[in-house]
Amino acid sequence: MKRCFPLFLAITMLLSLTACGLKGSTVPSQSNYGLWFSVNPELDSGDTSAVAWEDRQWEKEPTALDLVKALVEEGPQSEELCSPFPEGVWVRGIFVDKSTGIVQVDLSGEYRNLVGFDLTVADYCIALTLCQLPGIDTVRIKVEGELLSARDRQSLQVGDVLLSGIAEEPTTFLTTLYFPRWNGKGLTAEYRQVTRSDEDEAVEIVMTELLRGPVEDSECLPLPEGTQVRNISIGGGLCYVDLSHDFLRNAPQSDTQATLMLYSLVNTLCSLGEVNQVLIQVGGQPLDSYGGVDTLAPLSANYDLIR
Repeated sequence: MKRCFPLFLAITMLLSLTACGLKGSTVPSQSNYGLWFSVNPELDSGDTSAVAWEDRQWEKEPTALDLVKALVEEGPQSEELCSPFPEGVWVRGIFVDKSTGIVQVDLSGEYRNLVGFDLTVADYCIALTLCQLPGIDTVRIKVEGELLSARDRQSLQVGDVLLSGIAEEPTTFLTTLYFPRWNGKGLTAEYRQVTRSDEDEAVEIVMTELLRGPVEDSECLPLPEGTQVRNISIGGGLCYVDLSHDFLRNAPQSDTQATLMLYSLVNTLCSLGEVNQVLIQVGGQPLDSYGGVDTLAPLSANYDLIR
């Protein structure tokens, strides 16, 4: 297997690659081509990489369809890597427009099982693999003929991924925010690129962005009006959040809407790689329940609410 390039996952997204190619190293040769996969998290190699490419030799020059099928349906040959794609996903079709440099990939419905960070990793493994082909610089991924609304961008390019050296600290990242839908039927995901300084904690930045509300529907509040964060911290995979009394005082009368607001917070924080569960307090005191949900114990993300 070739060298793994470090991928900083400060929040939930891939971060860094220069527009002209991989920084400080070489990409797979055009004769062999490389397939991009997730680094196997069960192997403690001491590396901080999240994705890496595996050299794959071909008897003849591969097509875009050849590359995607090998990537999605066959998976990696090295035990150091693992597939970022759901089990059973297959390639329904692929269309290459050489005049525009755009490849459109159509995958089976199993691909919809990916959300947030996992979706981003899978998307960019496909994009990084296909953009090796001469004349190809843009990838669009569909599922059963439809684009996924959860993405903030549908046209994926190598220059969108920020790969940098281990010694460098990311200054921007893409975060996944979850907001109640305007019709009260579940949550919707929104990706937002934000800037981070050395002093900023990622969890604080994410909460600030969440409280700003969604871009597309400014009338849909993620939390009750006036809610402020009194304190927030992470320890051992658990995120402790202490909210102002407005979280209770201005809570919606509908349990359904209150539940969506609750998991708008929990799902967003759990999109951080270092957060597994969220424990909520109000005014420094434990919160018994909210929207009919028991909140005395830490809460995990509820991805069944995402529409």
